[in-house]
Amino acid sequence: MPCKKISKGARSLQCARLRSIEELTWFSMKSAGVRGAAPVDKLAAADALARFSVMCATLGATLGEIDVNPVVVSPSGVLAIDALVIPAAM
Repeated sequence: MPCKKISKGARSLQCARLRSIEELTWFSMKSAGVRGAAPVDKLAAADALARFSVMCATLGATLGEIDVNPVVVSPSGVLAIDALVIPAAM
């Protein structure tokens, strides 16, 4: 899956920038495939995070809190197991 430029407002993240950020983090070490495990799909992880950022920016002031946990990144893609969305107080 190609890493697309995704943006919606100043607060959203861009997939290419996420790829450069991950190079400096623990994710780079964990995602490379350790202890015989296959490497995870880094592009899918960056794309999912960028799209999540766009969603949060789009929801803006209507979004009070959001919790996505756990998020599983595997060689075949990304899966958010559970999420809790709390709207902002009106």
